[in-house]
Amino acid sequence: MVVEDPHQEISEENIKLNKKFISNSDIVVVSRVPFGKKNYENLLSVEEALNLNKKVYFIDGSNFSSRDYTNGRATELFKKILKKGAVSVDNEEELAILLKKGGA
Repeated sequence: MVVEDPHQEISEENIKLNKKFISNSDIVVVSRVPFGKKNYENLLSVEEALNLNKKVYFIDGSNFSSRDYTNGRATELFKKILKKGAVSVDNEEELAILLKKGGA
């Protein structure tokens, strides 16, 4: 797990560590985290995960825009990530069921 102080920009070191974890993962799950200027880089890393053929899931993706504090930039990237193959699920239970069935 990569940990950063809340409300701080993500350090270059942690961006690299996050990308390393993603490259070593089979799936990437994005929780109900709000996205702002300081953690937008995480969403870019999620997009890169798809380029590495990782399965990407967003919890509560239908409400993503309510957690966007980037004047719409994060929502636009989220939509792009979905078009590339990420999956939005309503909640953790739905994700668990989907993964037990072999993913989407």
